[in-house]
Amino acid sequence: YRKNLGTDIVVQSLVSLTVNPALLAGDDPVAIFGKTKRDFSVPPGLLVPLLKAPDVTLHGTTFEGGGPWEQWFDRIVAVSPDSQRWVQVAVRKDLLAFNGSGLARGAFESLDVTLGRGSLTEPYATTTLPGVDVPIPVSFLGANVIFRKMHRHYSTAFTTIGRARRECMDFTGTHLHFFVCAAAAGEYYG
Repeated sequence: YRKNLGTDIVVQSLVSLTVNPALLAGDDPVAIFGKTKRDFSVPPGLLVPLLKAPDVTLHGTTFEGGGPWEQWFDRIVAVSPDSQRWVQVAVRKDLLAFNGSGLARGAFESLDVTLGRGSLTEPYATTTLPGVDVPIPVSFLGANVIFRKMHRHYSTAFTTIGRARRECMDFTGTHLHFFVCAAAAGEYYG
């Protein structure tokens, strides 16, 4: 038990993570692990592997912000070890014009989420998730995958992007636990 942090410490076995070394250059996006911070760049619009763990491989695409020196992720894809099942989380393209008045309760506002079977480039089956309340069976990716909306009382600078409520995907696997959230640029600059 750490008194300063108030958390239990569970000794973890060593896990092999592979980070694509070709991505370790540039200014933006940023990867932080402990006290190590690495800026890297990704060719805009190109889906590239970002991180590989025994239970999942993460791929992502970026787009340019103010110029080639500034990048933002617009899509993250978590892929099963056999590369045949995946969940894609993309930021909606129409966020500035978003009007949620016609949406069903629980519908995604800031994310577009797609499940797929087969390769990323030529899947043989895909489905679009309508909202945060749709469960994804653990057997699909071998991990717990849930979605949540950010509410106004959350302790974050922004819980919306324009009129759309921010949403997150939480992925809890055997070797890796991460989340992907829609975020406004103001949070980065803020």
